[in-house]
Amino acid sequence: LDRLKREEAERVEQFEMERDRYQRLYEQYERERKDFKKTILEEKKKILDLAKADVERRIAGLPTKDELNRARQELRRDQETLRADLSKMTKPAAPPEEVARLRKGSRVIVEGMSDIGQILMINDNKGRATVQIKGLTMEFPMTRLRPPAPEEKQAAKEAVRAAQASRRGGVRVVKRPDSDMKLELDLHGMFVEDAIELVDQYLSDAALYHAQSVRLCHGLGTGRLRRGVHEFLKKHSLVKNYRYGQANEGGAGVTIVTLRD
Repeated sequence: LDRLKREEAERVEQFEMERDRYQRLYEQYERERKDFKKTILEEKKKILDLAKADVERRIAGLPTKDELNRARQELRRDQETLRADLSKMTKPAAPPEEVARLRKGSRVIVEGMSDIGQILMINDNKGRATVQIKGLTMEFPMTRLRPPAPEEKQAAKEAVRAAQASRRGGVRVVKRPDSDMKLELDLHGMFVEDAIELVDQYLSDAALYHAQSVRLCHGLGTGRLRRGVHEFLKKHSLVKNYRYGQANEGGAGVTIVTLRD
């Protein structure tokens, strides 16, 4: 019996020791849990404090409402100034009244040049015109063009007649030998009267450049321009003969003119 009591007392004592050990472990766990939670909270607080400070710093760097309004107004003024500058750069100067009346086919004098040319095409958007002068095609600002004065027209006609007379008299006049003569004249869209005047001047220039033949591009159309040009060529003193272009030369829309020697 005594032995049983001792064994029971030992088991009770061992149980008490185990209970105390588990109690200490539990208390240690609770302390560590609380410490861990405290550490997590402190870290979260640090992160939140840093984020708050960063936001406050960014907000402090933002402009005020008045500063934003002033910036918008300055930007709007800069845009308007830039738009006005671009408009000045891209918009052609308004031509004077006499230039505004110029059309495709009009006879013109180019500023800085003495020869009379003819407008082949006008680009209203760019304020420029393509002009043919002495068989050469060039582009000029409309503001450099003006209608020829009556005395300039008369001088041009007299120059053509003098060139023809020199040609008939066997005198070969060399004019600007270093220049290239364009051996093609575009007459598309022109009135017969204007085309004949231009062809007359062009043939004289071609003769001065000693061209053997030239191309007159009149197109097909109604045939009126072609017939008018052909009637004129029949009587021209510088023309030896003329014919329609071959298929590879433009066909019936082109007339090949052979000049006299």
